[in-house]
Amino acid sequence: MSWESVFSNYSSTNSYNEFIHLFSSTYESKFSLTKNVAKRKIDRNKSPWITRSITNSVMRKNKLYKKYLHHPTANNENTYKRYKNKLNHIIKGAKKKYYEEQLISYKGNSKLLWKTLNNIMNKQKSNRILPNEFIGSNNENVLSNPYIIANKFNDYFVNVGLGIASKIPNCERKFEEYLKNNYKDSFFLEPTTKYEVESELRKLNAKKSSGYDNISPRIIKEVSNEISEPLAHIFNLTFPNGTIPEKLKIALVTPIYKSNETNQFKNYRPISVITCFSKILEKFMCRD
Repeated sequence: MSWESVFSNYSSTNSYNEFIHLFSSTYESKFSLTKNVAKRKIDRNKSPWITRSITNSVMRKNKLYKKYLHHPTANNENTYKRYKNKLNHIIKGAKKKYYEEQLISYKGNSKLLWKTLNNIMNKQKSNRILPNEFIGSNNENVLSNPYIIANKFNDYFVNVGLGIASKIPNCERKFEEYLKNNYKDSFFLEPTTKYEVESELRKLNAKKSSGYDNISPRIIKEVSNEISEPLAHIFNLTFPNGTIPEKLKIALVTPIYKSNETNQFKNYRPISVITCFSKILEKFMCRD
């Protein structure tokens, strides 16, 4: 892939637009079937405690059941039921052991610990399903148009912070009084290199979600060597000009249900997911 159009631009926004156009077109042409393949793989491994031996036992149980249906004798029925009961006991034990090991291994990680507990209680999908209708701000108007609902969510999330801030009482003291030491009134961002960018790209968590561009962090890690130089060029245009490419400002915002009525906008909180490339830029801003 040629990055000439990226390097010939000296505007961070235009340079990134060229980069993401080249990258996305190549990505979509090469990985158009990835989602379907991944979905089939996830479906096959839906229950991680189901081992190969248990799968074989399930197949054996199904054969005994078919035999009983074709020849419904008392002996075939008893054989099938004994085998089924024993297999159910084994599966329950395997499931219990799996979650016990998960809880022990995630003892120091509250996020994964709660994720496991939600899986045990079958709550992992409950917060992701939105109702088809919401109540408007006047508590009378019923909204069902997805476009209108999305915009109402946006209005609520944008203004909820302002509403909370307006309730904070004014403070007579100036903020300078809390700054005891001497602080610089400016800072300098050092240029980065393709080697530093590649190093950060390789640190991406492959299991994390992609942003609005749907570019998988796993793929980005695989091609980190090829894309590190054009990204370094874009970042180095961003630092001195203080201009972040517009597409790196876009976040995928998902409303997550908290409690009470599911058709009230106020009962949701936003989860914002930025692209992997935005995350890398943040890394360098934080480092410098």
